Amino acid sequence: MKNKLSVVVVLAFILASINCHSQYEVWLGTTCTPRNSILKKETWANTAQLVEGLNINNTPVNPAAGTPSEGEESLTTGQFNNLVNTYELGGKNGFIPVPRTFFKSDAFPDRDDLIPFLENRFAQVDQAGYTVNGIMFFDNFVGSDPSTRVVYKYTLEEVQTMRNWLDANRPNVKLIYNARNNGAESRGWCESPLVANVAIEAKPQLWYNNGGSRQTLLKWLWTNPNTINKRIIFQVPVNTMTNPYGTPNGFQQFRDFMRWLGTDLMDFNFMRSNRVVIMPVTYNPAFTFYPETINDGTTYDNTMTGIALSLIEQRRLFQGLDGTPTQAQVYDNTRYAALSTNDFELDDSAIKLFPNPSKKGHVVNFKNLKSDDIEQIIVTDITGKIIQSHSKGNTIKITNADTGLYFVKFRFDNENNFITKKLIIN
Repeated sequence: MKNKLSVVVVLAFILASINCHSQYEVWLGTTCTPRNSILKKETWANTAQLVEGLNINNTPVNPAAGTPSEGEESLTTGQFNNLVNTYELGGKNGFIPVPRTFFKSDAFPDRDDLIPFLENRFAQVDQAGYTVNGIMFFDNFVGSDPSTRVVYKYTLEEVQTMRNWLDANRPNVKLIYNARNNGAESRGWCESPLVANVAIEAKPQLWYNNGGSRQTLLKWLWTNPNTINKRIIFQVPVNTMTNPYGTPNGFQQFRDFMRWLGTDLMDFNFMRSNRVVIMPVTYNPAFTFYPETINDGTTYDNTMTGIALSLIEQRRLFQGLDGTPTQAQVYDNTRYAALSTNDFELDDSAIKLFPNPSKKGHVVNFKNLKSDDIEQIIVTDITGKIIQSHSKGNTIKITNADTGLYFVKFRFDNENNFITKKLIIN
């Protein structure tokens, strides 16, 4: 009895310790995802299992001539729904963008009013089968000429109407404001109690040049008492970077932006906070979506999924946990298994896998762990490649692993908190 009590105490202490740690999340934009992505899911399977959120928007593909995406076609509605549901975690944590012109305005008088628009949009979500936890609202314009185009802005009444409808019909859906500058109007929306989280959309060059005083806005959001509990979502369009197929390429430019965030603009405590969300996106012309890796999984590719996967697997690098990262390090696309700051190896008195060693095709059981505590179980090889992924359970069946050493990661409470155990397959 005493030993059992000790196990419970040890496990409770470790789980409590895990929840004291946090780190940035990686989400991904679904805009301009090509049709072939559905046919080649194996080329981005790791990203599909690890990305933690999605910007759900089925924008048609229009790839630039001479790029790796040339000739790609757009997804149909059914294919797009299939795509979103392929993301194991992201498909349960998406947000939808709603620019002001999506519902009735002077420019589009025949469109639905706001409430019918919301009713129809969420009916589509329900039919598709994925989960929307947020609406990102923002002002937008009609026309391409800056001297004549008309900007359509949200009113406080419209945002309050949206919040009221959500409270009555989708109370778990949060409002996200897309802030594009540090003006008084932008700050007002950021501070509004109607707004739960804030997105800042900009390519790295705009950040470096402090376009729209975004640097000032970010530091204000980080410390302002009225926004200190709100998440900050970096929506970074890769296709608008300086020649993302040149040198440095999009992969390198994005990762160098991450380095700059932690070492120059902010600090590593910022990069270790779960208030921070990093989200690569692409618009037209579309930036290449897949594959996530090349050279038998040993090298990240210069693609959307390659960028996202590298930011997840190499969090330690960008959080400064192994020293201050250099530009040479972040430019390097070598894939290595970097354990998270929240990866723990418990001693033999806590979680156990048995039988261990095991054999391919055999069932592996877990001891001293409740199924309800587990959000996800991930089995990886020594390179970090995902072999299997499961939802809650007390067992796993190893079906596609050769002889060797593997790691079984237990994710708790839909957070980036892991307990990792070694598993040997004979």
